[in-house]
Amino acid sequence: MLSKGWIKKLFKEISTWVEEGIIEPNQADKIKDRYSRQLEYNRLVSSIFILGSILIGAGIILFIASNWQHLGKLVKIGLVFSFVLGFNLLGYHFRFEKSNHPKLGEPLLFLGAISFGAGIWLIAQIFQIPYNYANGFLFWIIG
Repeated sequence: MLSKGWIKKLFKEISTWVEEGIIEPNQADKIKDRYSRQLEYNRLVSSIFILGSILIGAGIILFIASNWQHLGKLVKIGLVFSFVLGFNLLGYHFRFEKSNHPKLGEPLLFLGAISFGAGIWLIAQIFQIPYNYANGFLFWIIG
């Protein structure tokens, strides 16, 4: 998939090519139509991945919340670190290393950030650390 920025650069180049007489205006229109459809497809895929990551995150939170009292401290901490590391490593892999899936990597990195924020409050709750919400958000932003 081509990025939005690349397609915009291509559209500028196409206009230059028409002005220089390299291609005909009808050819330029055909090329722009082809890549405009791909741009719309990219938006749809991104929207689906973001919605999916929000739903997966909500499902994980609900699952853990419903079984929270039955889990030991070590299991709780393990879950927090597993989710944070897992989502961030997968997101990094798909976004930066396997460059043909950046639209999948971004929502996974988003889930990693949400998991990190949730982990701050969960660890404070596990160890009964007195905190206020402003400090939690500050630690989240710093992290």
